[in-house]
Amino acid sequence: MTEFVLKTAYIYKMFQMLCTFAVRIRSTCVLICLFVFDIALRLVPESFRWYAAHDRHHDAEKIVRHVANVNGKTLHSTEHILRKPNTTKSTTKKHTILDMFSSKKLIIVTVLSALNWYVVCFLMFIFQKI
Repeated sequence: MTEFVLKTAYIYKMFQMLCTFAVRIRSTCVLICLFVFDIALRLVPESFRWYAAHDRHHDAEKIVRHVANVNGKTLHSTEHILRKPNTTKSTTKKHTILDMFSSKKLIIVTVLSALNWYVVCFLMFIFQKI
């Protein structure tokens, strides 16, 4: 009986050490990913569509001209690229929280997403206590 208790305690201690190691590795990986993501955000410019949508046509034109230069093409005019489309219908429909339950598929996706969120939070809480 004593041997069984010792083996169980040993297995529990090894599991506890493994979980602690996994949490430290996870934290390190998260920090590395955040650092790489921060550098990527600073180096990668916005797309020309974003600039055009936010009325920054000069920046959008610079990006389009740079892409044309890299591809070895000559660009004479960017007016047709940067022109905003004419929209006649109003898109001012406001959505509410009840729209997530408007169809059977949306109900399933909403419930599964909430359940997934709860399970992940619970597991994170448990593993932080170990």
